[in-house]
Amino acid sequence: MMILIVWVESSENMRNNMTEFLLCLFLGFLGVHKFYRGENKMGVIYALTLGLFGLGWIIDIIILFIKLFTSKPEEEIDIPIITSTDSEKDKSYNDFKFNQDKFKRRDALLKEYKPYLDKHERLVDEINEKYSIAYNLTGYHSPEMEYVIDLCYQDIELAPMIKEFQIEMNRIFHENEEDRKLPQYQSFSRLAIIYEKQGNFEKGIEICNIALRLGYTRDGTQGGMRGRMARLIRKNNNQVEKIEIKQER
Repeated sequence: MMILIVWVESSENMRNNMTEFLLCLFLGFLGVHKFYRGENKMGVIYALTLGLFGLGWIIDIIILFIKLFTSKPEEEIDIPIITSTDSEKDKSYNDFKFNQDKFKRRDALLKEYKPYLDKHERLVDEINEKYSIAYNLTGYHSPEMEYVIDLCYQDIELAPMIKEFQIEMNRIFHENEEDRKLPQYQSFSRLAIIYEKQGNFEKGIEICNIALRLGYTRDGTQGGMRGRMARLIRKNNNQVEKIEIKQER
């Protein structure tokens, strides 16, 4: 490896610093140095108050003096120049072309699935907003929460298309099988939570089943969608047992 030493001249900056210092030294009480830096509002204030009653003017002189004599006239930058063999050049070129192809495929996918992605994003935002309002103000057994449920079902209808997009994107950018797992699809877990809170465990189980059939196993919890489904089945069984006991009595 060879090292190329590049000297970056900063004489222009030094001239600017010197000009600003001299303007401040002789006309700073009128804010001329502020106007020079483009700080017009502060320049007007300095002019009206004679440099903040002289105090601001003195402080600026000290600051600019220190800045003037501590700035470096030049800076040394080391830029490595790597000499490579023909095979290494070929590899670098191939890697570059490979990455270019990746981004071209990504852009094509984004264009193809844009209508579904835009609708999905809009629905998720609205679900989060309406759920927060319903949860805090009206509760789980309210018309507002029923509206959230309807929004979740609209978003779940998009899940097969969103899944296709995510799978194709994972194929482009992830070689590791673990990294190719589908992320959480929020509307499934949101709807399962609502049905659980409403005591409608059977519908909650049905939502978990749909998510799992599509391959959405993650739900933001350690147990995932399978753990959520197991909990709903247990609660549903307990509910059925209680109903049967009451009927026997």
